[in-house]
Amino acid sequence: MDDGKILYESSIIVEYLSDQYGLDLVPRDPYERAKGKIVIDVINKKIIPAYFRAMQAQEPDKQASAKEEFTAALKEFAQHLPKNDDPFYGGKTFGFVDIELVPWVLRYSNHPIRPLLCLRRLK
Repeated sequence: MDDGKILYESSIIVEYLSDQYGLDLVPRDPYERAKGKIVIDVINKKIIPAYFRAMQAQEPDKQASAKEEFTAALKEFAQHLPKNDDPFYGGKTFGFVDIELVPWVLRYSNHPIRPLLCLRRLK
């Protein structure tokens, strides 16, 4: 909540705070901003649901199917990664795509699937 204004959805809140307080977390260039939103969309609509399906599946055939779906989502995500060795999605500066990834990297990094730690191999 900011001055009585209530928002939800982490990516929307990050964009609002960046704009409201000049934090430069979101690219000023509309094209770069849009590309980042596409990546966030892949994370939220494909990677996360596929991950949870893989974790919740009980039967071996459903587990295998969910892991294939999860791997496909990670490969799609990897296709959107910048083709450089900068430490963050937006280059040398930590930004809105990185913020969206942090909680999931922390959750996944201790799990056997370890999805985001193998992205370099998926490119």
